[in-house]
Amino acid sequence: MERIEGSCTVYFDAPFWVGVFECSYMGTYQVARVVFGAEPTPQEFLDFLVNQYDRIHFSTPLEVQNISPDTKMNVKRAIRKVKKETVKGIGTASQLALKKQREEIAVTRKASNKVRREGQLERKFLLRQEKRKEAKRGK
Repeated sequence: MERIEGSCTVYFDAPFWVGVFECSYMGTYQVARVVFGAEPTPQEFLDFLVNQYDRIHFSTPLEVQNISPDTKMNVKRAIRKVKKETVKGIGTASQLALKKQREEIAVTRKASNKVRREGQLERKFLLRQEKRKEAKRGK
């Protein structure tokens, strides 16, 4: 039986209050970041969850390694393993997922800006050509 686990952390990141929503399902992990602005009251937070949760854009799913809870590990070995994992990458899993999401958004934004810029250059070129034709006709 697969479980869906979710959590939300609300913290103050000057000058705004930010919520980080985490969701794990079937070995995947997704995260989303929402800026609240002013400190949300419990009622405002509940209203947000009820009315706007479906509008939250989660990151692309990341594969997670599940550690079975019935395996026992020596404390010193566990500490070494944790140190080794933290040295590899920066931050927590949610920070890495948010970083990946920002990179994907940047790539799509860059591609759309390139298409828009090329379209503007094409329009300007056609406008210049049209003006040259009119000047040759003597208008």
